[in-house]
Amino acid sequence: MPVSHNNPLAGAQYGFTLLELLVVLAMLGLLGSIAVPALGKLLDSLHYRSDRSNVLAQISALSYRNYLLAQDYTLTNDNVSQELKDGHPAIELPSGWSIQVATPIHYQFNGYCIGGVVLLNAPEHPQETIRLQGPVCEVNDE
Repeated sequence: MPVSHNNPLAGAQYGFTLLELLVVLAMLGLLGSIAVPALGKLLDSLHYRSDRSNVLAQISALSYRNYLLAQDYTLTNDNVSQELKDGHPAIELPSGWSIQVATPIHYQFNGYCIGGVVLLNAPEHPQETIRLQGPVCEVNDE
């Protein structure tokens, strides 16, 4: 068959060579090996922040819960997971987490308390000092 010299694309090859495809795949693999560990760290950080926010919200809500239940309650190291009158623990902690109360924090039946300090311990994270501000033991998250 005669080749037309009028068509500039006649006889041209289309597509990629095997070498070009291998180079692109190698580059994608390299980018993936960098991105996957960073994505894992990001997910761990998001999970920690979510758990931390949940625990701080429970600590902040403890005063109001005691007001609604019309009960006195003293938060100590020994009774963090004690059930209140509503059948739920005072503070429900994620697995591996713990709370240390420097001095017992007394919540009155009317929702008031004088404040205090709570030490929050989470796995693979430094211990945090959480200050509770009176009169309702609101979390002062600095």
